[in-house]
Amino acid sequence: LKASPNTTYQYTVNNSTTPPTFCLTATNGSTSYFTTNDATPTAGGCPGHLVGGKITNLALNPQAAVDMNNWSINYGAGGTGTFQQIDVTGSGLPGNILMGVRGKWSTASTAIGYIANGSSSLGSPIVPGLTYTASLYMRYSTSGVPIFCDAVLYDASGGVMLDTPDTNVTEIQSQGVTIWMQCTFSFTAPLGAVRASIRAGRDAAITSGRTLDVTGVMLTNGSTVYTYADGDSPNWVWNGTPNASTSTGPAL
Repeated sequence: LKASPNTTYQYTVNNSTTPPTFCLTATNGSTSYFTTNDATPTAGGCPGHLVGGKITNLALNPQAAVDMNNWSINYGAGGTGTFQQIDVTGSGLPGNILMGVRGKWSTASTAIGYIANGSSSLGSPIVPGLTYTASLYMRYSTSGVPIFCDAVLYDASGGVMLDTPDTNVTEIQSQGVTIWMQCTFSFTAPLGAVRASIRAGRDAAITSGRTLDVTGVMLTNGSTVYTYADGDSPNWVWNGTPNASTSTGPAL
């Protein structure tokens, strides 16, 4: 492959298939072409690659801006509570995050409780063999305790392919108020995985009255952590129904 000036290349391979497959994206300025194995180069890019200098946030309804579709809560064993949208404007998050979700425990749980963006039937689209990086913002109403983020990857029938290891952060307070913490991690999608659910929670008993807030889910191809963006961000577009599809635009 002879490189031309100012052209960048992105390459992914899947050696778990027979025969192995690859996908190559070439970008010059705002123009991208891709090819897979013996295919003729086509305008656009491989799944998960930056196209025309842009990135794609694969999370669906990533900040619950209009409704809570694609969001869910698991209160944990014995736990009950309420789940609702919240306005997070001016709460210390990036300025393009205005909404989020909140779970409040009215009955204590004896084990893990979490909030999820995505599910076994409606999750972020992923491609086997590719590496992804996820990030989200969360806060828990008690300081000094660990809270986590992770991903559950599903196959086309909804079966669990991988539950990624927890990434833990410790909630802190500023002037007596718990603050938003960003949690990030990367994973490689195994053979058969087609969608991902991104979760945040507490891997321990949760006391009655505690709240967990989550927003700003970002899932992108590669190992880079990007500033949060979705289809409502400057120069970004939704790739389908607003707040119910992936979104694409330049890194902010």
